[in-house]
Amino acid sequence: MSRRGSRRGVRVSEEFVATNPGADPTATELVINLLVTATLLEGKLERLLKESRLTVGSFNVLSVVAGDPEPLTPSEIAARIAVPVTTATVTSVLDTLERNGYIERQPHPSDRRRLLIQLTRDGRRAHAEVVPRVLKGEKKWTAALSGPARARLTDGLAALQEDLRAPD
Repeated sequence: MSRRGSRRGVRVSEEFVATNPGADPTATELVINLLVTATLLEGKLERLLKESRLTVGSFNVLSVVAGDPEPLTPSEIAARIAVPVTTATVTSVLDTLERNGYIERQPHPSDRRRLLIQLTRDGRRAHAEVVPRVLKGEKKWTAALSGPARARLTDGLAALQEDLRAPD
């Protein structure tokens, strides 16, 4: 398979097509290009978030907590994150956010086995400072596509995500 890059993205070679007669070259190219794009975008976002001592995962958790006026449990946070994650993963991210002074854990008022998560003043400030930078980055990173092209791509990705979430 050739990984020649171009304005048209990564394309498979004629040799790949010839040696893999059961393959759909457009499917292979789409998967490769989605993975390359996701990696590039995640790298840009990670660099942007780093100065606020955040990762993509911790920014997602911080955004979920910031988006609710009430404290949330770790399982509620895990359920609200767009990318499926386990409660254990959320707990690890919460540990880091707590060390950075962005969240605090409180005992649940009616169930002592559960904890509630809420933002600290520093967490609210960090979130408020980073969101405009992320939004500006998103505009810059997607500027190669027009608004309608972004909408069509989003619709196509949503259909693909729905299909990928179905059991095998």
